[in-house]
Amino acid sequence: MKTNRPTSIPRVQTLFQAFALLLALALAPAAFAQGITTSAITGFVTDKQEKPVAGAAITAVHEPSGTRATAVTRANGQYNLSGLRVGGPFTISASAKDLVAEPQRDVYLGLDGA
Repeated sequence: MKTNRPTSIPRVQTLFQAFALLLALALAPAAFAQGITTSAITGFVTDKQEKPVAGAAITAVHEPSGTRATAVTRANGQYNLSGLRVGGPFTISASAKDLVAEPQRDVYLGLDGA
């Protein structure tokens, strides 16, 4: 004897799919945060009169490994060093014609420049 009772299997599948979707949406921000594994340094180089120094060479040296990153300042004196190792210590130096600058030592970096 056959009965025409509806089964609850499609309903269970729908609930499971809804739960899986909610779980995926809840975990998505954490998954994207896993992609940040480096740091950066951004700054400006100015002279004694606080005028921007264009064309200054900026060097960051990760002291434990000797890894170097370099950049050149823009017309407004701004520079950006990206893709740096997290941690440190770093020594940051700037050099240009007529520029006297002391290196910045023992600089430590967090993720993404934090």
